[in-house]
Amino acid sequence: MKRVGSPYTALRSGFSGGGRRGISLMEVILATALLMGSVVVLSRLIGMGRTQANKAEFASEAQRLCENTMHEIMLGLRPMEPIEEAPLQPIPVSGFGGLEDRIDGDIFTGMVDESASGATPRWLYSVRIGSVQDSTKLTGLTVQVSQTESTLRRPVQFQLSRWVRFNTMSSGDSTGDLFSPAGGFR
Repeated sequence: MKRVGSPYTALRSGFSGGGRRGISLMEVILATALLMGSVVVLSRLIGMGRTQANKAEFASEAQRLCENTMHEIMLGLRPMEPIEEAPLQPIPVSGFGGLEDRIDGDIFTGMVDESASGATPRWLYSVRIGSVQDSTKLTGLTVQVSQTESTLRRPVQFQLSRWVRFNTMSSGDSTGDLFSPAGGFR
């Protein structure tokens, strides 16, 4: 009986002789270049994602600060008077029975440390007051919060406007009377 051969004989014969035995240097260089190109593109995308995440974080912080400042003005904790680009400092919390000890992670915390050391504040705020057309009792109140960091090409800013009742007092006080004598907003 004549033996035809095992199935591996054909495979071995293909690799022996003049056939290819491995990867050429050109293929290694091409694969390495493709890998490096994809790493460069992915690292750029990661950097762009990080930049956009930082911008979104700053925009969110600016919105929170602007809303808080507007609420503080409406509550009478900050004066309702025109202010242009003043450093945004926290309002001292006093008379609330140890509330200062319970506030953790406040967004003003970094600003307190910076202002105490004499460094420039991170946020500035402006308050603009204007009359509303065809109304003697409504006043337009606009609060704008802007970033002061010079490392950014475009500092983040946020602006919030609201119409409020603003009755001037008979004594000629220009700040007006926002609250009723019984308490609460008019």
